[in-house]
Amino acid sequence: MTMATIKEVLREHLKEWMACRGSRKRRKEMTSLIVQATKMHPKSVPRAFRRLQMHDPSVHHRRGRRTAYGPDVTAALKDVWDAAGEPCAENLHPLIEEYVTIFRRDGMWKHGEEATAKLLAMSLGTVKKRAGKFKRLMFPSHGKSTTSPSAIHAMVPIRSGPWDEAAIGTMQIDTVAHCGGSTAGDYVFTVNST
Repeated sequence: MTMATIKEVLREHLKEWMACRGSRKRRKEMTSLIVQATKMHPKSVPRAFRRLQMHDPSVHHRRGRRTAYGPDVTAALKDVWDAAGEPCAENLHPLIEEYVTIFRRDGMWKHGEEATAKLLAMSLGTVKKRAGKFKRLMFPSHGKSTTSPSAIHAMVPIRSGPWDEAAIGTMQIDTVAHCGGSTAGDYVFTVNST
């Protein structure tokens, strides 16, 4: 049973719970019924009713951490990302300070001091999350696949891991389809070796 269902059951029985305020026997019966229906601990039933009774429905409590980087910081990151040529977060993160300096020097920086300070203090992980959303908004579909899976993929060893730790002579070969946004019609394949 989900928490929403439990709250719904408690809401249904709240008036009845409030009506039998002086009767311990009736409250004990209600507690046992609710425990049977919701699998709650008997001691938590009165507490749950109390929370429900004291809850103000007009006040929305947002759980979790407060958002440190608002839309102003995201807009500043988007401007830097656009100017840098839409790189991945790993390449963008070390360049943020340099781009902000250049924009300020040329009078093109239109963001406030607080947003700028937060942007400069942003971690790589946060830049990854935010820049990843930019990419998904601009390019909602993935690239076109022109290869079909076959049994040869199981026979050929494929290396995974960082390339800076690869042994000398390690090479990866792949084909690239230069077809634009569609694989219909004529287009060119090139073989790429890394």
